[in-house]
Amino acid sequence: MKVGVIGGGIGGLYVTLKIIKYSDVELFEEHNVVGYPKHCTGLVSEGVLNLIGSGIRDYILNSFNMYTLIHDLRPNKYLELKFSNYVYLIDRPKVEEYLSDEVQGRGGIIHLGMKVTSVNPSEASVIINNTVKRNYDIVINAEGAKALISRTYNLCSEVNYLLGLQTVVKCRNELDNPYVIFGSNISREFFSWLVPIDGNYVIAGLADSSRDLYPKLMYVVKKYLVRRYGSGSISFKEFFGGLIPISTPCRQVIERLVGVGDAVSTTKPLSGGGIYAIVHQARMLEESFRNGLTIDDVIRRYKRRISRLTNNLKIQHIIRKLLTIRFNNISEFVRYVIDSGVNNITLADYDTYVVDISKSDAFKLIKTLLLNII
Repeated sequence: MKVGVIGGGIGGLYVTLKIIKYSDVELFEEHNVVGYPKHCTGLVSEGVLNLIGSGIRDYILNSFNMYTLIHDLRPNKYLELKFSNYVYLIDRPKVEEYLSDEVQGRGGIIHLGMKVTSVNPSEASVIINNTVKRNYDIVINAEGAKALISRTYNLCSEVNYLLGLQTVVKCRNELDNPYVIFGSNISREFFSWLVPIDGNYVIAGLADSSRDLYPKLMYVVKKYLVRRYGSGSISFKEFFGGLIPISTPCRQVIERLVGVGDAVSTTKPLSGGGIYAIVHQARMLEESFRNGLTIDDVIRRYKRRISRLTNNLKIQHIIRKLLTIRFNNISEFVRYVIDSGVNNITLADYDTYVVDISKSDAFKLIKTLLLNII
């Protein structure tokens, strides 16, 4: 089979790598490098790391078995999320370069500086740079969060976003694990975060629907890094950011057009992470291509397999929605949990935290709240 892949981020590259054994694949990336623009922190679970492959272990920057959640109005109280399996901080641009090399080393074709401007889902054809037409058996859309193709061709009817801004801060770092900082004054719809890279650098980030991210991020840096280490020892290496889809998952398939990753809003609604879904979508596509006898059979197999993942994400969206009905926002819910005396939760895995939280003392509070809502 011939497959055209739209987008040279981690989604498009990893999908290409998984199906290249069973099809002839061409990938189109509108920029002159893969993985551009940089926008992701790069936190992944042990399970995702193992699925992507041992080769990316060379690009691990740090590892953690705990997150510390704090509320800006309760800085002396905290909630610790302890993981049985490690969470890893990866150098995502380097991982994307590695995946690009792997794809090309296995015979895949990557076209840089070539933008897919339109798609015909029924015949699986694409138009490149408004001029050149290419025909395929299946087109996979991994264009990223803007989802222009997805919205134009009815994979997504509407996508809602948060804006994310991050900076790499050079400082004398003594943080042992990521800090997740909540507070309506910082973000009404999400949170801020500090992720240590090593003893000299920390990633500081913030996401919200408002556009005044920079002053809010500087507030976090000033309060949680400058006051701790002194302004003379702080400098900024780089700023980066992007869109974070927060809609429920879109349609994953329409005719012979398949969407993956941020392009069809398969992000975890409570953390914003998207790599988990991308890896599993790629694995499901691999199985579908391996066992599918025809184009229609491949599509049918994938639609059947992907429903479990999207249903799981939809349940997480429902939980988030119910909590925001009871509280004004997630920050106030976190403050409620911290004030209620719950100070630690043990989680088996970074990706299955919703299941693990459902077994914790914190969920007793959640069940009471949800029953009151219903």
